[in-house]
Amino acid sequence: MILDGRKKLNIDRAVQLIKSGDVVAFPTETVYGLGADLGNLEAVSKIFRVKGRPTTDPLIAHIGDADQLSKVVKNLSKMAESLIAKFWPGPLTLVGEKTGFVPDLVTAGLPTVAVRMPRHLIALALIKNSGKIIVAPSANRFQHISPTSAKHVEMEFGDSIPLILDGGPCEVGLESTVVSVVGNPTILRLGGISKEEIQDVCGEKLEVKIENRGQSKPAPGMLEFHYAPGKPLRLFSKSELKSFLGKRSNKKLTVDSTLICFSNDEKKEFQTFELSEILVLSNRGNSKEAGKNLYSTIRNADLSLSKRIFALECPDDLLGATLNDRLRRAQHE
Repeated sequence: MILDGRKKLNIDRAVQLIKSGDVVAFPTETVYGLGADLGNLEAVSKIFRVKGRPTTDPLIAHIGDADQLSKVVKNLSKMAESLIAKFWPGPLTLVGEKTGFVPDLVTAGLPTVAVRMPRHLIALALIKNSGKIIVAPSANRFQHISPTSAKHVEMEFGDSIPLILDGGPCEVGLESTVVSVVGNPTILRLGGISKEEIQDVCGEKLEVKIENRGQSKPAPGMLEFHYAPGKPLRLFSKSELKSFLGKRSNKKLTVDSTLICFSNDEKKEFQTFELSEILVLSNRGNSKEAGKNLYSTIRNADLSLSKRIFALECPDDLLGATLNDRLRRAQHE
């Protein structure tokens, strides 16, 4: 059931569901989340069951104020405090040492916990009014395309969750950037804040470790395959795609293929090829606009009549690295 999240009556309804041990989908500035009370193990278990998510993939604890932070994480460094001062509330998740209050189920059995404070009035109202710390992964089936609207959530789950709070399209449209602040700061997932912005605060170059081949992951989004449509998706550089489409043996593929490109200029370059459809991430050639549109564009391509999806690499500046990371992980034949 989709209800307008701007209405207090509907927030109150969501609060009651959270307090009773159920799950609720709600908007954040990044993507829509599927939330439950961190302190209720049965509710947390329901997230994993509904999503089909393995328990080796941890959840992010969403807080509404500084008092809640000390309940879940301890021994934060000065560097972590600087990142919080700069980017919270906002699309930054920190991974730190967990307190005894945090169940192992939330953290994939690891001694660390991922935590953030969202920059969305509906999300903050849900957290504060419930009096709970809310754990929430993205509100989609495991490894599927992340949802950036209430309708996307409904497409994923139908009636299998009791309530979806509608807050309109997500402002950022990409998951939060995840930074470990245990020891030397390390980027574990690229996201809505660029690596360069994080490094400006830290005053140093950071190690980027965005994949983990172990069983338990220290942060969500570290799987090699993720964020994927049902149709085959293949990522190309511009020169690779032109060569591929220009080969006689591939001519029959083009008429059944949708291309996702970064800008209108790229669309013009590929209009001479007989593609089924060309979708543009940013009319202005802007990486933040492209980020906001990425998942809805992949979803539209997946719903189209074409049989496969081609995607062009995005310019590797600002959020371009995050966009390419998501497209690379979404690839499959």
